Amino acid sequence: MSRDALVVGINKYNFSGLSALRSPANDAEAIAKRLSEAGNFHVQRLPQFLNPFEDDVPQISPNQEIKLADLEKALEKLFYPEGRSIPDTALFYFSGHGLRKDGRIKEGFLATSDTDPELGNWGLRLKWLRELLEESPVRQQIIWLDCCYSGELLNFTEADPGDRGNTRDRCFIAACREFELAHENVRTASSVLTSAILRGFDLADLSNQWVTNETLVTFLRQELETAPQKFISNNLGCINLFFRKETTNKQPVQSTVQTPSQPNQTAKLAEQLRAWFTALRYDFEKDEINNENYFEWIITGV
Repeated sequence: MSRDALVVGINKYNFSGLSALRSPANDAEAIAKRLSEAGNFHVQRLPQFLNPFEDDVPQISPNQEIKLADLEKALEKLFYPEGRSIPDTALFYFSGHGLRKDGRIKEGFLATSDTDPELGNWGLRLKWLRELLEESPVRQQIIWLDCCYSGELLNFTEADPGDRGNTRDRCFIAACREFELAHENVRTASSVLTSAILRGFDLADLSNQWVTNETLVTFLRQELETAPQKFISNNLGCINLFFRKETTNKQPVQSTVQTPSQPNQTAKLAEQLRAWFTALRYDFEKDEINNENYFEWIITGV
């Protein structure tokens, strides 16, 4: 199965009404790495530079600009590639400024570095993206938008790929409602939504299985319950998103007998299971949470 991703993080803006940002490049790079490692995605980064201090490894650049034409071209390549090399799954992640054009007909935009509303350039139009998705031959479509007013930017009624979308799987996630700002996590200098998505990757490590669009949204709903913004999602079908890479190949079953050189594997699995249930805010019964052997009993049945 071929899986392509376009990961965009824009820090730099030229229009005086759009301040320079700190977190998008870092957030986008963190997402790009995890998609490559845990999701088997072939990732294109924008803007990208080759880090000379890490053997020219591609990374998201915090200082380069992305123009509207560059973003449109990259999205066309992702969702409507030329030839027969059509990916089974295509993912678009965006972190940067979002804009909302008020008026009788409201429109949402993803702001690029050259965005200047005073000159009529508002950035990437959501309606353009909708038309691209409608025409796209890609069966599994994923869009994660981490920006202000993204509920308007990814208006799901408007962004529905149409009747042909019934045969597609999709995972659409927006950081907030159309009238809200998207916030940073003060402790990590990362955005609230992206921080939660990355913790969703960690959930794959704990659960030792694929995280799907459905389980990710369920996790985000619980994780962001008290967040200063309300994320919005729309799922159709089931998409495997990410898996801990080192566990994708089956490993020989090891003995659970404890030896001086080998810790008790059942105890380790029980500890992971308890951490997973805690991360999901499972409502423990008193006898469950107080019984140290409860999760070992779940695993062994004895």
